[in-house]
Amino acid sequence: MMAKKPLNISGSVDDVAASLEQERAERAARQPGSVAGWVYALYDTLVSMRNDGWSDAEICRSLTSRGIDVSLGTFSKYMRRAEAERSGSA
Repeated sequence: MMAKKPLNISGSVDDVAASLEQERAERAARQPGSVAGWVYALYDTLVSMRNDGWSDAEICRSLTSRGIDVSLGTFSKYMRRAEAERSGSA
């Protein structure tokens, strides 16, 4: 049986937890790097827009006007994927 390697941790549990939380928050704050990433990040808002009567074409035009250039077919595909991921069926 091999001896366990000693841990070399600097700081308390609270220090490590705070450092991990900061790293998590920084990663979460990064902007998505792809159209799919933007659709996934904006999913709740996009669903709300649909529920408020926006057509997918209107949503695509609105996204494109903000620099997120997406076709109607691609938008629909990404929305289906995001919905499937959230429902756990992906």
